[in-house]
Amino acid sequence: MKRRSRPLNIVMALILAVALIPGGEITVYASGTAEEIISEIPDETEGETTADYNVVEKSNDISVLKAVIEPKEYTGSGISISPSDIKWMQGKREVYVAPTDITIESYKNNIKPGTATVTVRGSGKLAGTKKIKFKIRKRGFRWWWER
Repeated sequence: MKRRSRPLNIVMALILAVALIPGGEITVYASGTAEEIISEIPDETEGETTADYNVVEKSNDISVLKAVIEPKEYTGSGISISPSDIKWMQGKREVYVAPTDITIESYKNNIKPGTATVTVRGSGKLAGTKKIKFKIRKRGFRWWWER
C-alpha cells in the first residue's frame, strides 16, 4: 500500500479530483491548499473513474475539532449515539455543529461497559471524519420502584 500526502494548490486539487484513483479520498480547502491521500495506487490505472468531492473551508473540517460525548449507562445491548449527543470544541470554546451535518458511520466496543468508539463523518457544509471515544458505565443498583 502506497500512501502520499502533500499540499497542492486548489486548481491542481480539482483536476486531481476528476481523475482520482478509485478508493482514494481528497479534501479540498477553500484557503487555496489541499491534502491528497491516496491508498493502494495500482501500477497501471486505465479506464474511466468518477470521484465525489466537497469544497469546504478548513474551519469546517470536523477532524480538527475536539469532540466530547458524556458517559452512557450500560443497557444490556449496544449503545448508540446521535449527532446531538456530541459536544464540539475548538480550543476551550464550544462551537455549534448542526446534527444534520454529521453522519454516524460505525461503532467499536459499544456492547459492554468500558471505552467505546464512534466514527462520524461531516456532511453538508462539513467535511472530514473523526473517531470519538466515550465511556459506557456499569449499570448501578436500583430499587424496584426506580425502574
